[in-house]
Amino acid sequence: MCQRIPDLHDEVGLFAAQIAALIDEIVPELSQAVGVGREAVARLLCTVGENPER
Repeated sequence: MCQRIPDLHDEVGLFAAQIAALIDEIVPELSQAVGVGREAVARLLCTVGENPER
């Protein structure tokens, strides 16, 4: 288990970088807004994707 922790940490970093790149590509104006983190933008995109009529 202890050997797996560093691998998982690296994997989280990789996924975070991929999510950041997608957000920058899809909605760059939101990713550059002051006080709006990438996690919040990702959640907004998921919500909008699930409810496009909003």
